[in-house]
Amino acid sequence: MENNIKVLGSRVVLSIPPAPESTIELTEEVKAKLQAEFFQQLKSLEVFAVGEDVTKVKPGDKVYVPTSVASHSDKTIIDDQVKMIVGERDIAIIW
Repeated sequence: MENNIKVLGSRVVLSIPPAPESTIELTEEVKAKLQAEFFQQLKSLEVFAVGEDVTKVKPGDKVYVPTSVASHSDKTIIDDQVKMIVGERDIAIIW
């Protein structure tokens, strides 16, 4: 996918699937717990974009990042989709 963003340094932007949404009103605490459980289920994420210093992965690769990294990483919205930003060193497996 062609995008017009420029990622700096050794950062990697990953596409993550949308989290399931609840039809009932949840407290922030419950939302945080559900989000943490959701991140534990993520096994393969697609590389959306990479910084100029990244050498091991490219857009379109499938990667795994440890749950602790996924749950504490920065998130942003690009093209109406949630993206996760991690360092290249945080990627544990490349498919």
